[in-house]
Formats: sequence, structure tokens, C-alpha cells
Amino acid sequence: MRLAGQVLELLLGHALMALGIATSTASDLGTTPVSSLPLVGSLISGLSLGATTILVNVTLLALQALILRRDFRPVQLLQLICLVWFGPFIDAAVWSLDRLGVGYTAYWQQWALTLAGIVLVGVGVAFQVHARLLVLPGDGFSQALTFALQRRFGPSPRFEFGRVKVLADTGQVLISLVLALVFLGGFVGVREGTLAAAFGVGWVVTWVMRVLPPTQAR
Repeated sequence: MRLAGQVLELLLGHALMALGIATSTASDLGTTPVSSLPLVGSLISGLSLGATTILVNVTLLALQALILRRDFRPVQLLQLICLVWFGPFIDAAVWSLDRLGVGYTAYWQQWALTLAGIVLVGVGVAFQVHARLLVLPGDGFSQALTFALQRRFGPSPRFEFGRVKVLADTGQVLISLVLALVFLGGFVGVREGTLAAAFGVGWVVTWVMRVLPPTQAR
């Protein structure tokens, strides 16, 4: 039963993340940081958002191996399993919102969609981490950075997962900005909503992790 609960929590987390990504994308204020690179890559390549999400996450898994080096374990390659359903989850969420006619007619509505996306992604990430089963390579990358920083500088609130994720997300946004400027001629897919999410998602994760029951109690 414990494993079944973990699997359900993981799938729920990924479903919420996918819905949050689709919701923020629908705002046209820029998607969340975890999908800024996939979205820009999708606009450049013509591939679906789900497909480019898979490609970017495979790259982030490779970066984990470079950061952890000897501490990288073959079991971490299981993160790739998550991509089997996460990419399709995103494409399904984008399709569903489009079919439902989710959109906006005013700027404040764009921000409402953006904030909803931030909350959904943040809660989804927290559930994924709390399940202690598998994480997406993007969040595994943040965990690898957290481990490396705590190993180097010691345990500190500055290096808890939620805060490190803010830094990792911000870095992805900056790379997305450069790619958008070079290949698309402007801040396409990366706007003020993306910058808000770069900080907001990490704080939502930190808050939700604090209210979820301790994993030791499982």
C-alpha cells in the first residue's frame, strides 16, 4: 500500500505540473521556468511542447551526472521513466485547455492564469519530491545542486531545495531569453510571467513541503 500511495502522489504531482505549465502558457505572459526552454525550443523547432520537454529533461539528467560525478548512481537514470508520461501529460493539458476555450480578454486575466500556473506547478513539484519515488530530471537537477552546495558549504536554510530551485529556474529563464532573442527576434515565450514564476514556484514548493506530513512517518 505504501508504494501504491507513493505512485499515486507522484502521478498527481506530475499531472498538476503539466496542468500548471499549460495554464501559464495560455496566459501569453510567458510559461513557467521549468518550461521556458521547452517552449522556446518548441517555437524554434516546430515540435510539440511535450516533445521538447522530453529533450530538455534528458539534457538536464546529463548535467546531473556532471555535477554529482561519483555520487551519481545508475538508479537515477530511472528519472527517464517519468518522461514517458510527463511529455504526453503536457500535450494533453495544452489540448484540453484549448478545447475548453481557456483564454483571456484583459491583462489581469493573464496574470490570473499565470498565478494559477505558479501554484499548480509548485504544488506538483512538492508532491513529486514528497513521494520520494522518482523526480523529473529538471527537479533532479535542482536536487543535485542542493546536494553539491550542502556538501561544499554545509547544511543551511540558504541551500534548501526550494531556494536552490529558484536559482536553477532563474538560470533556465536567462538561457531561454538568449535563445528567444537569437532565433525568434524577441522575448517570445519568455515575459514578465516567467520572471514571476522563477521566484514564485520555489516559494510555493518550500511552503507546501513544510505543511505536508514528514516522509519519515510513512
